[in-house]
Amino acid sequence: MKITVNGKELDLIGALPITLGDVKRLQRTYGVSESQLAAGDVTAAAALLLILIQKLDPAVSEDHLDSMPLSVAEDAFRFIGAEGRKVDRPT
Repeated sequence: MKITVNGKELDLIGALPITLGDVKRLQRTYGVSESQLAAGDVTAAAALLLILIQKLDPAVSEDHLDSMPLSVAEDAFRFIGAEGRKVDRPT
């Protein structure tokens, strides 16, 4: 799935799979637990998305992500949750 962040088009498939290092960074840097992600906590999901996007472009900041439309973020979360497999939007 390609998204545009900070004027650059990034393909999230390059950031997958989520690694143990990603989860440890999520916990260490943002204090986010796996249970917060499982519960659908928006702040936790945004932190995970930032970590994954920074694997592709370290220059992306939280401010860049904050300007992302929520619909794009939701599609990205669905894509990440499916580990890069194509997922149709529910109708």
